[in-house]
Amino acid sequence: MLNKKGFVFEPILVIFAVLILSTGLYNFITNKGIEKNLGDSSFNIVELEKESKLQLGLMEQAALYHVYNSIVKFAENSGFSEYQIKECKLWDDFKLNEKCSLNKEKLRENLKIYVQNSFNEYSKLQGLGLYTVDVKEENNKLIFTFNSPNVNFKKENVEFSINHNFKKEVVYDLNFLEDLYKKAILRPFADCNHAKEEIKIENLECGEETLALSFTYVQNKFHFGENENSLEYPAIPIIKFKLSKIIIAS
Repeated sequence: MLNKKGFVFEPILVIFAVLILSTGLYNFITNKGIEKNLGDSSFNIVELEKESKLQLGLMEQAALYHVYNSIVKFAENSGFSEYQIKECKLWDDFKLNEKCSLNKEKLRENLKIYVQNSFNEYSKLQGLGLYTVDVKEENNKLIFTFNSPNVNFKKENVEFSINHNFKKEVVYDLNFLEDLYKKAILRPFADCNHAKEEIKIENLECGEETLALSFTYVQNKFHFGENENSLEYPAIPIIKFKLSKIIIAS
């Protein structure tokens, strides 16, 4: 026979059991939520890693196009920078404006800026950071080093940044352009025949204008592979420059 204490104690046990079950259910639901969040984060990390590798790989492939395109533009602008070309129209303009002077160091710096500006325009369109570009010469080759210390990637609750550094090597001889420049500015010329006799570079084309001589020199095609049978870049680098012409009074 149950006594009065038993009747009092039973409801307390029931209430206690309900509390225990409720707490257990809450912890179960909460832990499942944490596991789900952790699972989502892990999935996002893996997916973001794949996406970042793919995007950076595409960036590195695109860099070669920007190098080639920049060299074509650089040659077309007579080796002048985009800033110089606003004031400098002739190679011998340096006689009146020292800002128009060119030398090996200046040519290399100008080309570097062309490549850096071109590639960063593309990088911004991809939503990535800016890159610095360095260029070194090795025989008849140019080695471009691209670097960005903080390329950021984000996917929902996952975000990270990496230091992206890579190189592109192309066959292009800045020594030839420097040599052509030095020969062309050595003395003034009266006409194309006089100029070509003095400069002595095969396949140099010359045209006469009223006050200037206009020159073009077609350079070798670029290829995306290591041999001449590989895919060609569609644009050919053509060095274009002008010199003032001696005006002979009649």
